[in-house]
Amino acid sequence: MRSTPLQDLAVANNGDLRIILGNGAGAFQVPKAFRIAGGEIAAGDFDADGKTDLAVASGSGLSVLFNTTNP
Repeated sequence: MRSTPLQDLAVANNGDLRIILGNGAGAFQVPKAFRIAGGEIAAGDFDADGKTDLAVASGSGLSVLFNTTNP
């Protein structure tokens, strides 16, 4: 979820959020896994800074993961 032209993936499955960064050669890097309480995710620029953020929904609420990477 970087601010580059490379395509990245975010996948939620069984309490894990995996961020998979594109390598620029048509493949992806090794996933980075994070534990989350939920499984529904949405991507968008929720703080209007031009970077893609993630929202994660769970039975207890909604968490927003703001993209703090540098371009």
